[in-house]
Amino acid sequence: MTYARLFELLDVAQLSPERAAPALGVAGMTLRRWRALPPDASVPELYARAFEGAVAEMAASGEIAADHPLVADILVRRGGVSFQAAARALGFEGDGGAARGSERDLEGLARIGSDPVKAR
Repeated sequence: MTYARLFELLDVAQLSPERAAPALGVAGMTLRRWRALPPDASVPELYARAFEGAVAEMAASGEIAADHPLVADILVRRGGVSFQAAARALGFEGDGGAARGSERDLEGLARIGSDPVKAR
């Protein structure tokens, strides 16, 4: 991921550097300094992966549009939205509800989007 793509994604997500910084594990001022770096330079892999994970979670929760080309590209490369992100977006806490939820909760979650006739 280049710095140009990172900042384009920040714009798409309407995130200020201060709001996006925790997802990357850096300070808001660090993101502001990154704006001065060459746009075609690569973001260190550690930060790129962290930011892509945050984008996937925002897409799962509906904070950003999953069908935006930049977001969709990240989701395709990551293999879609994670189970944990989708579970949190549906109101399950922490580990997707597995620790505190029941088997029935997980069975219901697994059926989301399935054919209701076949699911019985």
